[in-house]
Amino acid sequence: MGELREDQVGRRIWGRDVSLWTRDEGAVKEAKKRLGWLTLPQDTTSELEFYRKLRDEILEEGIDQVLWLGMGGSSLAADVLSRLFPYSGGLKLRVLDSTDPDEVAEASAWAEPARTLFVTASKIGYDCRAAGHAGPVLGVCW
Repeated sequence: MGELREDQVGRRIWGRDVSLWTRDEGAVKEAKKRLGWLTLPQDTTSELEFYRKLRDEILEEGIDQVLWLGMGGSSLAADVLSRLFPYSGGLKLRVLDSTDPDEVAEASAWAEPARTLFVTASKIGYDCRAAGHAGPVLGVCW
């Protein structure tokens, strides 16, 4: 902790000083893009009403649960949030971060299509991992 204070790590993070991680010019540009989370609460406050309305519309359609299909970083935030804020009304969230056949089968049994919103998340677009989830869960065949 003393070294972190001495190096002013907190101040440097909030100042978006990417030299904490890299001095490589090519990596600096990429690292700067990765610090948007610092102001996420302020930047998204204006979007809250949109998301509340979306939630209400989803619930009005009879959908009361969400199955999040993603691997690794694509499901990390959803998984962390579902653990930090367990279901207390609204939409139940379940995260499937696995291609294990038993886990996929269990999630498929939980996700009644008429009342489930399916979210397929991938950091690189629709790829074989996303297809590996969606196919068995949604009963899609290629």
